[in-house]
Amino acid sequence: MARRIEDAKVSVGCPPPSLSGSGEKWRSFQFHFHDFSNLSTTRKHFIASPEFICNGHRWQLKVYPGGDLHEGQVSAFVCHLSEGRIT
Repeated sequence: MARRIEDAKVSVGCPPPSLSGSGEKWRSFQFHFHDFSNLSTTRKHFIASPEFICNGHRWQLKVYPGGDLHEGQVSAFVCHLSEGRIT
């Protein structure tokens, strides 16, 4: 059984000293979706964060409280909004 975590910071990987030699420093973003239990759980219905810029590209976090493909599961996606490829 999973335990409930009230407040957690999750870090994955090691932040690079700089990004692509540009001198841009590592950045982190926090998104708070308040009153999550009262959000619509209709499949394919999503809530989106404000757009943000990271490494020169526009991004947005989309969360599907009722799941994207599978009902009863929460889905989350980091969506690339800029033109072109990220590599």
